[in-house]
Amino acid sequence: MSSLINATVKYQAKKVDTRYGTRVNVVLISDSGEEITYWSNPFDQQVIQLKKNQKIQLIKDNNNKLSIVTDNTAQEKPLFDDLSIASGWDETTKKSLCQDVKQLVEFYAFCTAQVKQKITDFKEEESIRTIATTVFIQAIRKI
Repeated sequence: MSSLINATVKYQAKKVDTRYGTRVNVVLISDSGEEITYWSNPFDQQVIQLKKNQKIQLIKDNNNKLSIVTDNTAQEKPLFDDLSIASGWDETTKKSLCQDVKQLVEFYAFCTAQVKQKITDFKEEESIRTIATTVFIQAIRKI
């Protein structure tokens, strides 16, 4: 059964070079006083944007894996707002492309999780990423 953890950011995110490649971590303090180090990929904007003393919620699943609870009430900035390539595109096209990108990213994350879970011989992040990318491309080609 998953559980909800309330926490406060103790130290903002920082990039760390590990034997598995560059990662980002943030140190949190739960309401019970437990210090939690949350690791993520170096491009995880949700983690990078956390500020010191910010209150957040985490979900701990059955496998003790932590995930940050997203605030669905916050207004998301449209994906193409800052890209000059989208300047002549209508809103319907932009929204459609944004939805496609989000779905592909979610599917790639799924492929990566499956590779990490099923192919345990490879521990290096680069090997996992290469295999996941191959699986992703092959699956997309079948659509």
